[in-house]
Amino acid sequence: MNMIELSADDCRRNFISRQLFYKLARDKKLSLPCYGNGPFEIWCDDFRPANILLNEKNIAGVVDWEFDQWSFPYAPPWWLFIEKPEYWSKGIEDWAQEFDRRLKTFLTAMRRCEDMDTQHSQRWLSDQTQRSWESGDILVLYAILHSFAFDAIYWQKIDRRSLGPTQTDDPNEAWKERLNLLNENKKGEMERLVTRKLDEMEDRVLRWDRDEYTEDIPSKADEKKRRKGK
Repeated sequence: MNMIELSADDCRRNFISRQLFYKLARDKKLSLPCYGNGPFEIWCDDFRPANILLNEKNIAGVVDWEFDQWSFPYAPPWWLFIEKPEYWSKGIEDWAQEFDRRLKTFLTAMRRCEDMDTQHSQRWLSDQTQRSWESGDILVLYAILHSFAFDAIYWQKIDRRSLGPTQTDDPNEAWKERLNLLNENKKGEMERLVTRKLDEMEDRVLRWDRDEYTEDIPSKADEKKRRKGK
């Protein structure tokens, strides 16, 4: 199979994952914790050690707030392992095993703080956080918030959990069995999208501010398109 065929299948796989995820969300078949009706606190999604400013004794501030949003209070922070699951070289399953070990340490510290809180007598937040991890809800939330990780998490952690097992255990091939869950209109839309994306890959030109070294690049690209049209 050549690279163009692989790219076409990648497009189909990504299209199907998003259509099925949308259908699961619309039909309320995704298992997500109930967050109530607010009010919700603002949460910095890029909150990690590298973005924390320290002085000699205390935390002085937090930077990098461009991805702030309303909070998911029960979700364990992905940065406990520093490396995001989609970048972990050994795959998401191995990442999850390593993350689980670090989460236990995080929850121990959280429960210690909860026990010191004289206004509340229950370990409410830590227990909810642990249940979110054990149920897999955290990875559903992570997929929603991180588009680069969506497809890997959907096929490895969401699809079979929500739609049942497939004959193949290979998450890269499962989309072929799920294709029959799309109606004919969606299948047609998928093939049109695949054609358009492959055409864009063939003709795509990077655009940037022109200078003396790149002045003639757009004209060369236009000439290439004209020759192709002939």
